[in-house]
Amino acid sequence: VVMHGNGYNLAVDIWSLGCTILEMATSKPPWSQYEGVAALFKIASSKDAPHIPESLSNDAKSFIKLCLQREPSAR
Repeated sequence: VVMHGNGYNLAVDIWSLGCTILEMATSKPPWSQYEGVAALFKIASSKDAPHIPESLSNDAKSFIKLCLQREPSAR
């Protein structure tokens, strides 16, 4: 997520990859229970991660969690 004037970098691509993989695995985008501005606000202001199904392998869950770290340098 590009926020706080940090601009675009590799960490943004990694975040997007995590979102894309999660959507491919679930057929729903992350935070799909929210729409429009509410979704943007939830993603930007919450420390909550999106729901990751237990049915995914441990490796898949771990990879997605790493991609969706809030701290860009941790991705």
